[in-house]
Amino acid sequence: MGVWAKIDKVQLWHARLTDYSWLHPAKPTKLLILLILLSGLMAAGMNGYVRYWQYDVWNQNSQIFYLDDGTPLFTTTDAPYFLGTAQAIKRDKNVQTFNEKRQYPRLKEAFEQDPPGPSLRDVPLLSVVLSIMTEDSSVKALLRAGNDLIPLTAILTALMIMLSFGAAGYWLEGSIAAAGGGLSMAYLPRSGAGRIDTDQLNLGFFYLMTGLVIWAARAKSQRAALVLAALAGTVFWLFDWWYSKPFFGWAAFIGFIWLSLVCRRNIKLLLLQSLLFLGLSGLPFMGLGVSGDSTYLADVLSFEGLIFPNTLDTITEVSRVTFSGILTRLSGSVWLAGVSVLGLGLWAIRHPALAIVFGPAAAFTLLNFVIGNRAIFYSAPMLWFGFGWLLLSLARYSETNIT
Repeated sequence: MGVWAKIDKVQLWHARLTDYSWLHPAKPTKLLILLILLSGLMAAGMNGYVRYWQYDVWNQNSQIFYLDDGTPLFTTTDAPYFLGTAQAIKRDKNVQTFNEKRQYPRLKEAFEQDPPGPSLRDVPLLSVVLSIMTEDSSVKALLRAGNDLIPLTAILTALMIMLSFGAAGYWLEGSIAAAGGGLSMAYLPRSGAGRIDTDQLNLGFFYLMTGLVIWAARAKSQRAALVLAALAGTVFWLFDWWYSKPFFGWAAFIGFIWLSLVCRRNIKLLLLQSLLFLGLSGLPFMGLGVSGDSTYLADVLSFEGLIFPNTLDTITEVSRVTFSGILTRLSGSVWLAGVSVLGLGLWAIRHPALAIVFGPAAAFTLLNFVIGNRAIFYSAPMLWFGFGWLLLSLARYSETNIT
C-alpha cells in the first residue's frame, strides 16, 4: 500500500468518526450571507467604536492626554521612533537625516552600508503611512495622524480575522473571533488609544496571511490557486514591511505546503504556487528571523565595556503570566476560556489538517513562558473562535436532532 493510499485510509476512518452534518460549516443561503455581512460589520464596528470611545475619554480629560496647544500624546515608548522616521520622510523626502541609536533592523543595515543608502522600504510601513497622512512634518500633525489611524486599523484587523476563519468555512464563528479577539485584554491595551505601534495591525496581517494560504491550498481552479498564491506572497511582502519578522512568513508557507498536500496532492501546481509565493514575498532572502541573542533572552547586557544585569523588571510585557492569568486576558474569565478551549479542541479533532495551519496562532500562548506575555494576543482570536464554533455547533445540532 502506497503512502497516499494509507493517508486515504486514515481520512476515511476519521470521516466515519466525525462526519456529521451539524459539524459541517453552514451551507450558504441568502439569509446566511446577509447574516455574515451584518456580523462582520458588527465585529468591525465594535472594534472601531471602542477605540473612538477611548478618545472620547481623552477629550474629557484633556489635561492628561493633550498638550496645551491641543497636541495629542501617546501611550507607548516606541511611538517617537515611528513618528521621527515619518517626520524625516515628510520633511526631507528621505530618511538620511534620521539616525537614532534605536533603529529598525533593515534601516540599521542600510545606514551601515558604504555609502549609506536607506530607502522607504528600509523603514517601517507605519512611518511611511503616517508621512502620507500628515499635511506637514510638525509633531502635532504627526501625532494627530498616528492617533487617527488607530480606530481604522482596529476595524481592518477585525475584518482580516474574520476573513481568516471564513477561508476555513466558518464565517459566523470568525466574526465572533474578530469581536472577542480584537477586544480581549491581551490585545486591546496593545492597540488602543495612543498606541502608535505596529501591534495595531500585526494581528490582522498574521490572520490574513493564514486565511490566504488556506484559500490558495484549497482552491479548485488552477488559475485561482495561482492568483491566491501570488496574493499571499504580496501580502506577506507588505506584512514584512510593516513588521519585519520572517518567521511569520515561513509558518504560513509551511502551513500552505501541508494543506496543499492534504487537499490536492498536485505536486506540479504546488511547485508553481510555491515559486510565486516565495518570489513575490522575498522570503528566501530574509532568513528565518529568529535569533538566540535577543535582549529578551539575555541574562546580562554589555554597553561600552560595562556589563549590566538584564532584569527586565520594569518592562511589563516581558513578565511571565500564570496560565490562569493568560486565560483571563484572552477570554475575560477562566471559565469562559475553559469552554473556548474545549470548543477549539473539538474543532481541531474535526479538522486536524486546518488545525495544523492555525497551530502557530494557538502556540503563541506558550511563548509567555519564554519571552513573556508580549505575544499572547495572537492567540486571542483562536480562543474566541473555539467558543463561537462550540456555540454554533450546538445550535446546529439542536436544529438537526431536536426540531
